[in-house]
Amino acid sequence: MIPKTNKKIYTSLFVHWDLIAKTKLKTKPVKPCSEKLTRPQEISYLLKQEGDKEYPITEELFNTVKEKLKGEMRIGGNAGNASVSLGELSIPSILSSPIRPESLMKKLSEYPIKLISNNKETKPVLCSRKDPEFIHIIFEEKNQRKIFTYDPMCEELWLDYDFWSAVKNADLLFLSGFHLVDRKYEKNLKYILDILQERKYKTHLELAHGKKDTHLIIKKLLDYDCVDSLGLNQDELYILGLKSKSIEDIKLFCSGFMKEYNVQRLCIHTSEYRLVFFRKNPEKNLKASQLSSLVCTAKTTGNIKNLRKASLFGNSEVKLEKGKNYFLLPVKKNPNPKIITGLGDTAGITEFVFSMG
Repeated sequence: MIPKTNKKIYTSLFVHWDLIAKTKLKTKPVKPCSEKLTRPQEISYLLKQEGDKEYPITEELFNTVKEKLKGEMRIGGNAGNASVSLGELSIPSILSSPIRPESLMKKLSEYPIKLISNNKETKPVLCSRKDPEFIHIIFEEKNQRKIFTYDPMCEELWLDYDFWSAVKNADLLFLSGFHLVDRKYEKNLKYILDILQERKYKTHLELAHGKKDTHLIIKKLLDYDCVDSLGLNQDELYILGLKSKSIEDIKLFCSGFMKEYNVQRLCIHTSEYRLVFFRKNPEKNLKASQLSSLVCTAKTTGNIKNLRKASLFGNSEVKLEKGKNYFLLPVKKNPNPKIITGLGDTAGITEFVFSMG
């Protein structure tokens, strides 16, 4: 059911461990007073708020909270999520990994994932180093997830120079993780921009909640014409300048966005629908979105290969709608998802590979 591809797929920016919390914090909620959280009570407050979001925390708070929690360790990071999902579908990829601790490299080696080492595609376990391990703490509840991060790698935009030296060999490049970058580290961003401006491969940029000035980094990527395909969910549209979640408002906004920027496709992927604007290949884009929806629903069952099981779930209440340069597609709904983190990356990479590959 999954089409084969011979495209060389590269994914970036980061991979790390995620800790999916299975216990709760027993602290009185207190509203945060700054963007970077310092107290467990602030985490308790944010866990009661609606929506998915990611929050920076101090190293001290990370250490305090981690000691109190039990949970499941999974590969995380936008690039890590994308490569693992491809790997679970038996599609190989080349992954950007600025840190290469042994435990993470061993886990990555269970998939058809390679890193670049000494200018060669190499199995991750053979690239192990005595690097620090960064762990993102995630709470999943009621189909929502909150992520709390202390991660200098992401904040300071550490680079996998081996990866970026080899990316010229890519056919497709998946980009995500800029939402955690502090703009103080513009030098490393410029390094990536310079490479992207010389590219012959196609790029997909996947957005995510993050720092308040994320929109400035994203605008620079768009202004420099570094993005061929763009993906995000409806809650992340504020990064592009839209606060409304009305489908009609989103359609109007996306139409204007396509006129302003030179992206080839724009995909809004949610738990209720896919809204895709495109410049060409309507049928190819539609089939990619249908496959993406099915793959994401299968992943929520705990096994991405459960495509037949996923196909038996009912559709969301959104009605199929086709326009000249867009379509609105209902998606399959799992009433009891086992996994909700990383679905945006799964949606983004599968639609990108099968629509533009």
